[in-house]
Amino acid sequence: MNNVLFLVHGIGRHKTGWADEAGGPVEALNQAMALYPACFGDASDIRKFLTVVEVRYDDIFDLILNQWQALADSLGAVAGNIDWVGQVTQLLHRVGNNQSQAVDYGGDVILYHGFDLVARMVRLRVNSVIAAEILKAHVQAQEAGGMQVPRFGVIGHSLGTAVVQDALYQLATEPWVADEDVVAGALPGHPELIDNPHLSAEDLALRKQAADGTRAFPDRPIPVGLTLLCQLSNTTRLLRRSPGEYVLLRKPGGVLRPYDCEVFLNVNNRFDPVSRVCAYQMPVRPNGFDVVVDHIHEANVHGFGHYLSNPAVHGPIFRSLIADFSFECEQHAQTLGASPDWHGIGGDLAREIRQKQDELKARLDSLTTEGGGVQKLRDAIENLARMLGVKP
Repeated sequence: MNNVLFLVHGIGRHKTGWADEAGGPVEALNQAMALYPACFGDASDIRKFLTVVEVRYDDIFDLILNQWQALADSLGAVAGNIDWVGQVTQLLHRVGNNQSQAVDYGGDVILYHGFDLVARMVRLRVNSVIAAEILKAHVQAQEAGGMQVPRFGVIGHSLGTAVVQDALYQLATEPWVADEDVVAGALPGHPELIDNPHLSAEDLALRKQAADGTRAFPDRPIPVGLTLLCQLSNTTRLLRRSPGEYVLLRKPGGVLRPYDCEVFLNVNNRFDPVSRVCAYQMPVRPNGFDVVVDHIHEANVHGFGHYLSNPAVHGPIFRSLIADFSFECEQHAQTLGASPDWHGIGGDLAREIRQKQDELKARLDSLTTEGGGVQKLRDAIENLARMLGVKP
């Protein structure tokens, strides 16, 4: 039975299947496997080793923005000095009421952090997926004659780091289905904001079973048994909604080891503007690691896949969740992560820059030949001016 990896997206647009899109997290992990033939052989699909579960919640923001005029006053803006309703209204006005562009410009951040009911809807969506998968794993292990339950890992990205933090905190401390009752009570007649249309019939049944179990035993948190939590471009310092941090929860009885999370990776790229604004500080806890990277392999240094492509990032993820990824392979990942290609401009971007450099050299070489008189000099000057775009 494969271990399970949940992928939780961040800001922007994410349609169903987003995790497998070009440049996304699955492609990045697939490509990373090729760096470690001693562990993966010629395998090129991460799903051979892990059950990958994408979590999508951005359609909630779409639904809300599409009905903004009708819903705005009912969403329960957080108390404080910020006019959250006005913030969203102004953003919609700036983008000509283009909901898609509003999300791209950070409208999802405003909705999640500024409105209690929106945060509850998003948490409910994430927890419904996680709870169903956990229950499925336990059922399958039991049906297999008591086989060991797989390990679980969660990778959150950008806004998704705050969503993950809040969702896991709720799973560990209170009945997660309470959000369903709150949202239904505040917004009657809007089941589309509560239901999860992305679950299969089987998973919907498991989700209901997990929810029924939580209602029957509200004092028993979901036993997530999380092996790894990896937060990429961590926004939790600014955007988390829970009263405490999941990674600092204690086991019952006050045991010092934080509750339910064996390894915590806080990953930030020092060239990522989102990371620099949010500046999450690693708390003191066992097996908590700050991973600071500085690679620029594409213009979007904030990208989910861009983060995972770095050996310093995917190495400890593989080591935590994939038995075939040996200690030697992890050491190789560390060596690769320390190499020049993973510091500053590298990868395809570096190759593109080198290609442009070579093209420039070739163009300069073609402008004139050695020697010649004044006419040759004038021709060379004119050719250079034309190349630089100077109009006659």
